[in-house]
Amino acid sequence: MDATDSEVGLSNELRQSHNIIDIIKIMIALIPSIIVITLYIIAMFIDISMVYQVSSTMNNVFIYSFYSILILLIIFEIIPRHYGLRTYLFILILFLTSLYMIFGALREIQHLKSGYFFIIPPSLIFISCSIPQNCSEFYTISFSIPLLLSFILLIYGIYTLLIYVRRTVFT
Repeated sequence: MDATDSEVGLSNELRQSHNIIDIIKIMIALIPSIIVITLYIIAMFIDISMVYQVSSTMNNVFIYSFYSILILLIIFEIIPRHYGLRTYLFILILFLTSLYMIFGALREIQHLKSGYFFIIPPSLIFISCSIPQNCSEFYTISFSIPLLLSFILLIYGIYTLLIYVRRTVFT
């Protein structure tokens, strides 16, 4: 009887730790993606004059986070599935992706003029010329990696949230 009680307690503790890890994944995926998408939407209508100076340090963080994500994704695929390290590595990848996404969005938004662009989900920005007398019929469509990552993390966060709710509420 004691062995089964301790096994049940252990499984409850394991379930609690998985619940906490799932909540952390959901928060890391949803919060930055909602912030970045909201920033793009606000910048479409209101001129956001940011005091965001692109310094060499910020560029280095931006570049190193991108390459760190790629290296960690390769390591993530090499590690066997049954290791607990994969979970923490995935959380680190989510965190670095969020950093990359936020810094990239800040870099892009400071170059866009409000009223002259709109976003086409999930990853396109339609930009019209901001000087009508010079180029009234000139439009560009830009591919935005930070915006794409925002939508990917938003969908992943919503998907993980639905799985978490289904697992905790309906069990």
